[in-house]
Amino acid sequence: MAIFEWNDDLSIEPTVDGDHQQFISVLNDVYDAMSIEDQSIVKPTLKKLAQYTEDHFSREEAFMTLIGYLGFEQHKKEHDRIREIVNDMQVNHVVSEELLRFLFRWLLTHIMKEDKKIRP
Repeated sequence: MAIFEWNDDLSIEPTVDGDHQQFISVLNDVYDAMSIEDQSIVKPTLKKLAQYTEDHFSREEAFMTLIGYLGFEQHKKEHDRIREIVNDMQVNHVVSEELLRFLFRWLLTHIMKEDKKIRP
């Protein structure tokens, strides 16, 4: 069951949009795995989330560097904070509905307020 779905209000540009859609999908996968309460599913799903978070942020940061985005340092600090939270989830196999809701809210707010600033 999807806790949140993509909508066109979140659109920035096709490549970044695809990444954000996948990010939402992976978060939904973690939510589904957590709901089942089966560690054999939760652990690999958290690993997938940690890897995807790193991959997405790296691509987005490379894009910002490419276009000479002036707010890069602050934007990267936000990414680093979320990297830390997600990596901690993965390493400690700790996940909760509250934490996932925080990540969804953060991602949606981040897209709407910060990522929209890098729109070409």
